[in-house]
Amino acid sequence: MTLLVLDGYLLAGADEGVRELVEDGRDADRRFRLRSATPRSTTPSRGASVIAPSTPGTYALLFCSRAARIRVGALGEVRLPAGSVVYVGSAFGPGGLAGRLRHHLRPVARPRWHLDYLRPALELRGVWLGEGPRRAEHQWAGWFAGLPAVSLPHPRFGASDCRCRSHLFHWRRPPGRRRVEDGLRAGSDAGTLCFLRASQLRAWVAAPPIGTG
Repeated sequence: MTLLVLDGYLLAGADEGVRELVEDGRDADRRFRLRSATPRSTTPSRGASVIAPSTPGTYALLFCSRAARIRVGALGEVRLPAGSVVYVGSAFGPGGLAGRLRHHLRPVARPRWHLDYLRPALELRGVWLGEGPRRAEHQWAGWFAGLPAVSLPHPRFGASDCRCRSHLFHWRRPPGRRRVEDGLRAGSDAGTLCFLRASQLRAWVAAPPIGTG
């Protein structure tokens, strides 16, 4: 697995060194340098993706949570502690990772997934994305569940269709980002992995579609 960590952007299939990125679909001249990457990608170069690709993949959303009790559909009441929360999911439907991230970043009028119900008590801090055709959410969930000091706010949260204990994990303090990246990279077949900051994701959601500005 190749780890590509950019200054808030996902570069799919990047070669080593400096590559051009289209920041919001309108500026093709601004350049960003890879902060950490293997010398060369193991996947064919396909150029830059603007923030998140529309291809399939796995994601882990990092939130800051406030203490709350929230009823989550048929799952029942979830007692959410204050601290740091990670939610693991996958995006293999229409729109891929880009479509799923837009859903999680925009207001939800009618909750569909378990996480939708908790959104009022959560503040997004960032997301790990694993781009690739193989489902890695169960591997990721198992890895997060094995971290020290982890707790499960509610069994089976986000995992009603699998055997995972939960897809929602809580810590008083967030696990180190480097530790998470190394663990996910070593323990799954998710493809290209990167971390995106919340500030960049919000700007991406607010930007007009490519070609309209």
